[in-house]
Amino acid sequence: RKKRESRYVDVGRFGDSPSTCRLWTVTMKPDEDCNANGQTRLPLVMLHGLGCGAALWVMNLESLSRDRVVHTVDLLGFGRSSRPSLGPDAALIEQQMVFSVEAWRQQMSLERFILLGHSLGGFLASSYSLQYPQHVAHLVLEDPWGFPVYDPARPRSKRLPVWSTPLQACFNYVNVLSALRALGHLGPAVMQKALSGADAHFGHFVKDSTAIPNYVYHCNVRRPTGEEAFRNLSIHFGWTKHPMVERFLNLDPKVPVTFLYGDRTFITRSPAKYIKKNRSAGYVDIQVLKECGHNVHMDQPDQFNDIVNKVCDLADSQEKLEGDQPTDLVPEE
Repeated sequence: RKKRESRYVDVGRFGDSPSTCRLWTVTMKPDEDCNANGQTRLPLVMLHGLGCGAALWVMNLESLSRDRVVHTVDLLGFGRSSRPSLGPDAALIEQQMVFSVEAWRQQMSLERFILLGHSLGGFLASSYSLQYPQHVAHLVLEDPWGFPVYDPARPRSKRLPVWSTPLQACFNYVNVLSALRALGHLGPAVMQKALSGADAHFGHFVKDSTAIPNYVYHCNVRRPTGEEAFRNLSIHFGWTKHPMVERFLNLDPKVPVTFLYGDRTFITRSPAKYIKKNRSAGYVDIQVLKECGHNVHMDQPDQFNDIVNKVCDLADSQEKLEGDQPTDLVPEE
């Protein structure tokens, strides 16, 4: 398997941190020089979702780094990155998260790259692209959270159980994984039980069946400032105070966008369809993968990797043909 490089990247002070914050970064490189023979391969940057970290891309990194450099980043407040409290204001939280990614980019000396975000990472990747479109060659959004406008009249998703409604109300006031930390020394055992099915996903890549549950536990047992930030960004748990769909049409039309959804996810595709219909000056593609829930990159890693690799190849070709409108990747379902 390919050699990975892991390191902390200094990004400056944020929130209540008394010292410089750092973002944990895992980098995978192709076996050969990806820019040999005059070819230019854009790097791929990947941002995870709530409660996760860089290691949960383990089923994707080998394939996606076949021809290009891939960077996965633990967002501020998550994984092994610094955990400052970013305060209660949703707009300020979002801005600080975006600024930390931009500071990371500067430290990594990346001028242009493909940006992929999953769930909360998709929301932040979108916000970053709105503010720094000159650095984003293609924006890939995997089941992105935070796009629809909250509508109290909207029926509960058919994919959410009835008993989830009181829990959603509860999460307006407490962090989503507070119960895990309240378990104390029982937490690891409970996480092993809760994620007992993880081996079905990760078994071919991670030989120790306890590794993924242990990783997720340790990602979420520390100071929960990432969860706190998510709660303060949210309204009624499933929605955001500043919906992305209302802002997304302001994205520079030169930034192509690909949405990836699972056909069984609880995330609505309506905002993506609205954006595709109304973003007439910019490229938008919507892909729906079968037999997938919210975690498309875990549920169908081979299909996910294939589509993302095609998007990356498309972005490479577009870099050489500035000003040309991209062609469709594959037909939309």
